[in-house]
Amino acid sequence: NHRISRIQSPIDQSHIATQRIIDPPRTSLESLIADTWADLLNLETVGINENFFDLGGSSLLAVKLLTEIEEKTGMSLPISVLFDSPNVRMLADIVGKGEWKPRWKAMVAINDVSDGDNPPLFLVPPSATSAIHFAELAKHLETDYPVYSFTPLGLDTDIEPQSRVEDMAALYLREIRDIQPHGPYQIAGSCFGNLVAYEMAQQLENQGESTVLIAMDPFYLTQWKPEKRGFRYYLYRTWHFLKSGVLLSEFLMRTKGVFRRRQLEKDDKTKKLLSNHDIARTSYVVQPFSGKMSYLQSEENYQLGYHLKWNNLNQGIHESFVVKNTNHGNLLSNKNLDRVAKTITTILDKESEKQ
Repeated sequence: NHRISRIQSPIDQSHIATQRIIDPPRTSLESLIADTWADLLNLETVGINENFFDLGGSSLLAVKLLTEIEEKTGMSLPISVLFDSPNVRMLADIVGKGEWKPRWKAMVAINDVSDGDNPPLFLVPPSATSAIHFAELAKHLETDYPVYSFTPLGLDTDIEPQSRVEDMAALYLREIRDIQPHGPYQIAGSCFGNLVAYEMAQQLENQGESTVLIAMDPFYLTQWKPEKRGFRYYLYRTWHFLKSGVLLSEFLMRTKGVFRRRQLEKDDKTKKLLSNHDIARTSYVVQPFSGKMSYLQSEENYQLGYHLKWNNLNQGIHESFVVKNTNHGNLLSNKNLDRVAKTITTILDKESEKQ
């Protein structure tokens, strides 16, 4: 038996159906997980067959969910389990058997279109964020490309997080080559993930392989160097935002980012991961790249010219693709994902025609 319930107060109503089919828990374990799930998602109740991502699941909520499940059941699970078992029924089955002992892997298959002809697209997430960051985007690409992403070392394990961009890139590439031994490879990054994706392309180039590299909203490179953050830096940045007509938008977005980081740092593992990624970001020396680099940018990011610093390093061809009426904060929001996915497909199709 199932019942239909209207949403009470979801975290984000934009991608949750106004009516949901709710199958009630059948066991005490399903009830425990469903209650935990509902509390985190700010819902009155959760059906055992409802999808975590369809209900507003995010990277932060995934970490909290699995942490609470471990506290209540003693079962430690990696974030990747939510892609294989995205509902209460399947998750309870795994916890109930108590047999979850797979080898930890960074790479997660978000959308494995195994019967297609297109090569995989590998997405590198922002700092201290998992593959869940791209779960919604992958849905918009599901008829076109197999999509894989990564969970950084230390987010859902007790292993020390990496603190060098080069090491992160090498780890991800080892796992990529398990499913795609040779290129051309298709790699895209977001925020901090752009640095890791860039380094991955560098390492592949040094190994004689080619890469279709996409940077989603590349940041202003010098902003990550602490020694350059003096008074003159902030004065210039404020003037630059004002001149570009985005001062208020940038202020609101950065304020939101500060609060989000404080929320993330409430989890000890995530706090340690953020710290190590800060070290990686500020110590990484970006070297020139001779391959093709495409920028998938929000309109605001393009106006600010963040990509121009990358152009100076890129000895190959570079091209910008701008998603109109967007900024860095909402580029990957649900309302814009269809346009972002179409832009990615356009870039990849364009490059595949040249090969």
